[in-house]
Amino acid sequence: MAYGDRTNCKACGREIIQIGGGHRQREYCDDNCRQTGLRMRREQQHRDEVNRRWGAFLPETRNFLDWLLTHYGEGLATAVETAINREMSRSPDIAVSLLAFGKEQNFPELHFTLPDGTPAKIRAGEQAWKQFSELAEYRLVHAALASLRQSLSTR
Repeated sequence: MAYGDRTNCKACGREIIQIGGGHRQREYCDDNCRQTGLRMRREQQHRDEVNRRWGAFLPETRNFLDWLLTHYGEGLATAVETAINREMSRSPDIAVSLLAFGKEQNFPELHFTLPDGTPAKIRAGEQAWKQFSELAEYRLVHAALASLRQSLSTR
């Protein structure tokens, strides 16, 4: 960039006139905006992590778990997440949907990926599918159902 070139501040959007002459390009108009930019990047990383970790939950639940994590630590947030998963796994609706989709496809072996990137699978056969839908946490059943729906829609 040459002297006098104009760009906009990444934090506030104000116009910045570049110095040029071997200087690196200015991205922020002052130190306050540089700090604001850093804070915004950290907040975005945090939001991405919350969504990756608790993506199967409703936004209100994700916000609550994030609040617990921030105020009371990892142990309590994980314990509440586990309790929610156990409670939701008792919900027959999602398990019934998974079994119905499985039955339509003759209960094939299903490979899927959890929101955190962990690979998982349901073995082939009606008994394996029933056992999975009865015993698995909600997030596992949810991920399996989403994967099955996606594979059916791409056919």
